[in-house]
Amino acid sequence: MKIQYTERAASDIKIAFDWYEQQKIDLGIIFLNSIEDSLHKIQDYPEVYPKPHKNFHRCILSRFPFSSIEDNLIIIHSIFNNRQNPENKP
Repeated sequence: MKIQYTERAASDIKIAFDWYEQQKIDLGIIFLNSIEDSLHKIQDYPEVYPKPHKNFHRCILSRFPFSSIEDNLIIIHSIFNNRQNPENKP
């Protein structure tokens, strides 16, 4: 299954990575690994993830404050820190 990031998601990941690295060295790497682990789970069990919108599945990282599955393609639309104001959620 292919994985495709939108420009917004790539930017969100970069911003989040930088922020986590400023908090603690290697925390950004742990964040990226958490995303990768979740992507493997989405690939294996897409039906487990709720669909808040018609063509979107949602995967919330357990440790970190994050998807659309179309056939054999996962599209990461955005990364959202759950500690942020929920009104700002994409």
